[in-house]
Amino acid sequence: MHQHSCGSAPSSEELAERRTFFSWEGHHEAFHTGDNAYHPSAYHPYTRGRPLGTKLQWTNPLGTRQVHLQVIPANSDGPDLNLPLGLQSEFEVPAPPAWYGLLLGMTYRWWVRITDQELPVPADHPTWGAWGESSFRTPSVDSSGINAVSPANGGTVTGITPTLTWAHSRPDVFYYKVQLSKDAAFNTDGVTAVASVYGALIHGGVTSPANTYTVPASAPLEGAPTYFWRVRPRVQGDGLPVPFTATFSFRTP
Repeated sequence: MHQHSCGSAPSSEELAERRTFFSWEGHHEAFHTGDNAYHPSAYHPYTRGRPLGTKLQWTNPLGTRQVHLQVIPANSDGPDLNLPLGLQSEFEVPAPPAWYGLLLGMTYRWWVRITDQELPVPADHPTWGAWGESSFRTPSVDSSGINAVSPANGGTVTGITPTLTWAHSRPDVFYYKVQLSKDAAFNTDGVTAVASVYGALIHGGVTSPANTYTVPASAPLEGAPTYFWRVRPRVQGDGLPVPFTATFSFRTP
């Protein structure tokens, strides 16, 4: 799914206007866009083991012809949606792998507004009504169910730029943080650190194979010592970081 840019998120002034009246062009009646008459509702059909996906639903006032939908993560920390829609009263945010957009363990705010115009109109067209707003929170996540695949825990790799691979029992998790170091404590303090710590954010849905990290050729590992590595799902926005997995290890040749 491509992101569409057809207007910015509601400003504080626009948000303050949700309780005002908006008269549709060509109509004599006014439609209240405040909480009582135009408040979108959302439900989250997620259950553990199903792909991550969210259906958004709202009620359109009489005379609606087009809808503008925005879905924005907490702190704008992650992908968003900004979509012109036709005469719709619901939208299902696709689950991975159709769209790697929603991230776990964080809040999303979403807005809809409407116009009575049949043909597409620009974002600043005066027939757009005030925004209706709601929010939802994606399911929590932890590091359980993540296991090392390669190299074998405690084994020896064949080179100094190995590829680390892990598997996860949850198909809705695709964004990870990986750490790798000779220091089993992964100390990154600039004063007390005893070894370099490799760190990377990995989109496991697009790596090949899936859920892999390859040590860059520009920064190869040293020969002979034992290295330690661990993984955790990446949580951002207003979510809280989750603990890493247990530490895995391997030796270089």
